[in-house]
Amino acid sequence: MGFMYCPYYQIHATNDKIIPFSHATILRNAAPKIFEPFFPDQGDHDEIKQLNHVDYYQRLKEFLQFVF
Repeated sequence: MGFMYCPYYQIHATNDKIIPFSHATILRNAAPKIFEPFFPDQGDHDEIKQLNHVDYYQRLKEFLQFVF
């Protein structure tokens, strides 16, 4: 119950080969739309931060400001 009623930030590469992007879609559809997710096209499972570092940290900062 807590997951559905607390703010969360979803990050998932659209071309992730380890965890399919369809899993991110299922989670996104099941949870309330509180904060805009980050779904970069670049990178795989472990490369999101390295290939998208400016967007990654900017969006993370915005989420933390939203929560606090």
